Amino acid sequence: MATPNTLSPSRHGADDSSKQVYEPSDRYAEVVPGQNAPSPLEQQPYDAPVPTHVYYDSQHKEPAAAYYHNVEGYAQQQQQQHYQHQAYHPAPNSPKVSASTPLTNNSDKAGQQGARKRPSWLVAAGVALVAALIAAAVSGIAVWKATESKGAGTGTGTCEATVGPDGRPNPTGGKNGDAVTCPAIMGTSVGGVDKAIRQNSGLAAVGWRTKDERYMQLFYQDADDNLMTSWFGSMFVNWTVPRKVAMRPGDKAMGGTPLAVSTIWFETNVVDEYMAQNQMNYLAPNGTVRGYNFRLIWPMGLPDGIMQTSYSASTQSSLSSLWPLQHYQDSDGAIFEVTQVNDRAKLTDVPNADKGTPLLALPVAAKHASKEVRLFYRNTDGNLALYERDSTGKATDATASLGIPIPADAKLAGFANARAATGPGINTFVLWQDGSRAGDNGGIRILTQTDGGKDWKGPASDPVFKDADVPTHVTCVNEGMGGSDIPGQLGVALTTSSDMNRCFFQAGRRLKQVWHDGKQWVDLGFVLMP
Repeated sequence: MATPNTLSPSRHGADDSSKQVYEPSDRYAEVVPGQNAPSPLEQQPYDAPVPTHVYYDSQHKEPAAAYYHNVEGYAQQQQQQHYQHQAYHPAPNSPKVSASTPLTNNSDKAGQQGARKRPSWLVAAGVALVAALIAAAVSGIAVWKATESKGAGTGTGTCEATVGPDGRPNPTGGKNGDAVTCPAIMGTSVGGVDKAIRQNSGLAAVGWRTKDERYMQLFYQDADDNLMTSWFGSMFVNWTVPRKVAMRPGDKAMGGTPLAVSTIWFETNVVDEYMAQNQMNYLAPNGTVRGYNFRLIWPMGLPDGIMQTSYSASTQSSLSSLWPLQHYQDSDGAIFEVTQVNDRAKLTDVPNADKGTPLLALPVAAKHASKEVRLFYRNTDGNLALYERDSTGKATDATASLGIPIPADAKLAGFANARAATGPGINTFVLWQDGSRAGDNGGIRILTQTDGGKDWKGPASDPVFKDADVPTHVTCVNEGMGGSDIPGQLGVALTTSSDMNRCFFQAGRRLKQVWHDGKQWVDLGFVLMP
């Protein structure tokens, strides 16, 4: 099992993994199709690793040094670290060890890039076993405790575990205008939805891969304005139970805050090994842009370096993120772009953004250069517009109004992946809700660009969205790409795989997940909220 190296002391934002204490568990469950997959009346939620002790100084400025249990189980004290956006560079005498790499494309060569030469299968097996145990213990995978809750309510689960001879899941339905769904393999309890998520919550999602696994993380807000998170690991084929982000008392989020998230890949002190970190942004009650960072070793979050700034957004602002870029709108309607937290500039090439415009940042190409971005927004004519910038920082000829009206209160979502048979480039999907068309599949509109050209198709709709609440936010998973030209960081290319083409919205307040399998939309049921 290859995972990002969680032993390396990479520093970015608040790399304070030593400030949280995890109580290790000696067991976790893996669902094996045909062997131990639960019936629809059973369900196996997974508790994410939970920090049991987080200490802050008297002014609540930053976590104080704390004890943590390492893989051997003994306590160790660490020095306080500051919230800075910088990559860790190993000491000159640090040992250079080859390790597995994140998955950057679909080729076997890329998947084998970090493979080590081993003298024998026996040694290899021993090394792999030890590495897997250490990675599981430190990353927190081993503490995703499996709990069982029979009869707590079921629903359409996931077709991840039901695959055909070609290795693809087997969705069903789709006739006579019905949604395509997956067989109910795992029960999905949503009895705690009123406690876990507010109505019309802000939503954000991100996903990333290693050679053997894929992960996704969701963010949303509960009725008490707490920020919440759920994790998905492919080895478990399910979501963790909802958990509160471990925020300092002074870092409260605005009720109804927008949310945005993207992934940074950091170098470690292991050759060809990189660590994924998710940076989530939100607004404080006064509109200040705030942020928390997440890794497998601290899944409940630690404050980001943006906490040391005072970027003031309109309380009606949307947020978008495509590392190293984050976007917000101020009270005068200007769009600002923050680069790696410390650099901020007004986007003078976007002078016609409507006040309160939704914002969506997507990649331009399968490999992401730090200055490249596709920023979607609503212009003052009420139409969907695109600002596109190339790797040199110059606006491209794709920058224009797309001529498609969108409601003033619409929230944009979207995703991109690399094209396969249809040639080079990427496929791009943009979604929003038009409440005036709620009778047409929940009013969710889908705009696509999938043929390698500049033309957009749609907007269209699909029955998987028919039960969407009105209003609802929509968010989609984007693969964590990082930045390819940032020292100490890695740029990970989009893959041609469709397995993380997930979008989320609320239906009966519950958090519905749907999937575009490359050909059609598929209903995957609800995110676990027992």
